[in-house]
Amino acid sequence: MDFMCFLPPEILEKILSYIDNDDLKNCIQVSDIWRRNINDLCSWKTLCIKNDWFLENSINQVSRSTWKQCFWLNFNWYYGFYDTFKLPVCPLTKVHLASDLVIRVYQNRIEIWSFNVIPRLEQTLTFSHMYRSTVKVFKDFLINQQNTSLQIYHRLVPAKLYRLYREINLPDGSLGGVDYRKLNNKTNTKDNIVLMKLNEYYVAVTFKGNQNIFVWNLEIEREWIVAPNIDHIFQMEIELNVLFIVILDMTMSCYKVRGFNLDEQVWTLEVILYDNTPFGINPPVIWVNAWFVMSIAEIYQFQNRYLYSPLKVWNREGRFVALEFPNCSRQPYFQCCLKENIVIFTINDNTIAVWEPLGETITRSFTVERGYDDLQMVPGNAVAISYSNMLQFWDWKIGVQLQCISFDMRAIARPVVNDQYYVHENMEDIVFFKFQNSCKTMLL
Repeated sequence: MDFMCFLPPEILEKILSYIDNDDLKNCIQVSDIWRRNINDLCSWKTLCIKNDWFLENSINQVSRSTWKQCFWLNFNWYYGFYDTFKLPVCPLTKVHLASDLVIRVYQNRIEIWSFNVIPRLEQTLTFSHMYRSTVKVFKDFLINQQNTSLQIYHRLVPAKLYRLYREINLPDGSLGGVDYRKLNNKTNTKDNIVLMKLNEYYVAVTFKGNQNIFVWNLEIEREWIVAPNIDHIFQMEIELNVLFIVILDMTMSCYKVRGFNLDEQVWTLEVILYDNTPFGINPPVIWVNAWFVMSIAEIYQFQNRYLYSPLKVWNREGRFVALEFPNCSRQPYFQCCLKENIVIFTINDNTIAVWEPLGETITRSFTVERGYDDLQMVPGNAVAISYSNMLQFWDWKIGVQLQCISFDMRAIARPVVNDQYYVHENMEDIVFFKFQNSCKTMLL
């Protein structure tokens, strides 16, 4: 007799509290009854905390259903349970991901797709003038330049449709004097937006021929100018309420990162990244999260080998924390992931390191196949290592390979990844691997 059919729910819940992930993986494949009972009775919060699978929200503010979604999302990534969907490749398109939706950007329209049982076109936004390079997506916000304005669209999850949330008129002179009334479909006019970043609170934009950074507060409809008269801005990032910029300070002959608190309207951070302007083939790049500001620069290239500067880390107040030295590599660009207080990066051609800057130690490293093209953190304490013809998932905490997915055709673009999707584009199809936030495991 199947004890799952007659034991009281409170007894079943107590029994299920003792199983680990491998046991759970086997149990949900016994029968539909077992799967339903496990799905209904497990203590999802306990399982998430046991596996170090956390959400952005604090533990006390998360409902049981949200912990359940968190667990299954991480579980499905870790064990490789996913659904596969395909769409035909279309030239001159770009793919963005917005939580559970896929956004395809064309020359004159934006398509919103969902993938559940079958691919479904949920919405089409059509525009008279579009600039694919200025379409940005952040969580459930979508922004697009339309003539002389920025149109910001938003959706309320679980709704699939985007609504116009705000339309921002661009500053006079920011578009270089382009008269949009004289443009037609044959006109090859470059977009005048150079850099644009957004989160759920702010939009920051720089323009050609304009030395200011324009920032709009999306909540109180306020606009202001940050960092006037800066000639060389190479990168912008917005983390919570702070705008970070990488600049070249000509007076001091150095690269700097500066941080501007958008709520208090004050500069809170200024750090010299490198004090020699001829230092790099390319300007330094930064990564930012709630813990750190991190930077590296490519300084030498010879016969397909690359040499990088030390990987430097500062805290959010600008205090230097630590540095680490990547080795010379055949990789065309440095690969790095930043998660909370952990840095995962490529030491050399076939070695991935896990570094804790606060402890100034590399806690572990693991050897992978040569020739990888991309490194991404994904749910389930996993890191996705992309090759042109395959995808590998590794548990970065213990350095063990979890799974390997082979592709029929080689990739022609870098993968697009978020918490629910991994997107592989080849010459014929765009392949979407969707990892659900629910128990979708197929019985063996």
